[in-house]
Amino acid sequence: MDNTILIMACIQLLNIEKPVEVVYKVKARNSMKTVAAYCWDTRRKGNLVKFRLVLNTTVMIEAEYDSATIIAHEMIHAKMIEDGSFNPNNHHCRRFQAISRELQKNLVKLGFKVGKLYTPETDDAG
Repeated sequence: MDNTILIMACIQLLNIEKPVEVVYKVKARNSMKTVAAYCWDTRRKGNLVKFRLVLNTTVMIEAEYDSATIIAHEMIHAKMIEDGSFNPNNHHCRRFQAISRELQKNLVKLGFKVGKLYTPETDDAG
């Protein structure tokens, strides 16, 4: 399914200002072989320029993750990076969890089929 409208909705609901690129990878680099997705920020001279959400299709298929839920989850990381509240030592802090509940509720209201955007069993495993 095309997730273009979902991506636009997440950007609007989260008020993300920088461009967001979504990339699907069939082969992930070695350090990311067990990760379903990650958010990468691009900076020039220290200034945030854009985000790249990288989805690992192999892990997504094996774990039966849906792309809409994964994209929405990674968009929260992008928002937190953009506003300076992202903590690399605690990716899924209480603020992330609160934003995930609100975003999921709003996406469902808009008719998107997304699962829980934060699941401690998988998001905090590792």
